[in-house]
Amino acid sequence: MKLNINFPALDRLISQMGAPLSKWRTQKVKLSEREILRQELEAGKEVSIDQIHSFGGLLEHEGEQILIYIKATGKDKDTLLHDTKNCPKFHFAECATIRGKRKENRLQRYHATIRMDGKFECTWTNYETREEGEIEAELIVCKNCLKEIAWKGYGTSDQEDSNDTIAQDFEIADFLRTYEPLFHTKPSKTSSTPTTAIYPKKWAQTSLTYRSSRQWKCEECGVNLSKKEHRRLLHTHHITGDLSDSSHLNLKALCILCHAGQPNHGHMKVSLSEQREIEALRHA
Repeated sequence: MKLNINFPALDRLISQMGAPLSKWRTQKVKLSEREILRQELEAGKEVSIDQIHSFGGLLEHEGEQILIYIKATGKDKDTLLHDTKNCPKFHFAECATIRGKRKENRLQRYHATIRMDGKFECTWTNYETREEGEIEAELIVCKNCLKEIAWKGYGTSDQEDSNDTIAQDFEIADFLRTYEPLFHTKPSKTSSTPTTAIYPKKWAQTSLTYRSSRQWKCEECGVNLSKKEHRRLLHTHHITGDLSDSSHLNLKALCILCHAGQPNHGHMKVSLSEQREIEALRHA
């Protein structure tokens, strides 16, 4: 489809200024493979359980952190809208539930997503009229996933009320942004590489705990990244390069710029906006 694009208001301003008209034309911009994948995940991508891998205890697909859920819930519309406690939960970690599915060799189809608004495209079924349709439902997080990474201390206390509050207050956007640095620094983003051999189990929580213990400050340049919107810019670096050694003597909290400057870290890419953000914070 051809689009006719014009900007009459801009043309009038150019004419009033007496400036010469410049020739320009629109061009097709090809999306990268990662941009295409992220678009698919934002819309919801159907995947099988063997396409879902564990990275630092979290779920990933083709190198991207994901949430997974069952789209064909078998529930009616009213249940999906008003009674999600009785609907399938969504997952973000290699929890006891997911491990059980793998052990049973249940080749169940999931949908992977990175959508942050808490809504999931689900299929509803009316067994009386035999009708089906799609609806956006606000599914509930799997408590086994929360326990797997001890999200905000979930499962570390015997107080049920405390755990219930953590589960009820769970925000997808907060969670995905918290662990974004873990995936940003992943050495290899291929679906065929077994990622469990790269970082130890529960590395995501280990990294989060370590950065927090350093007050979210870079241990090399000293930049303060303690505000929630800046924490994604702080990584946890293995000093010796031995990813199996997560003792504090082998860890160092580094901002993206300092981390990218470490030996053998040429794979790390720092965007111009991230670079400017850190430089501004260094001089704040």
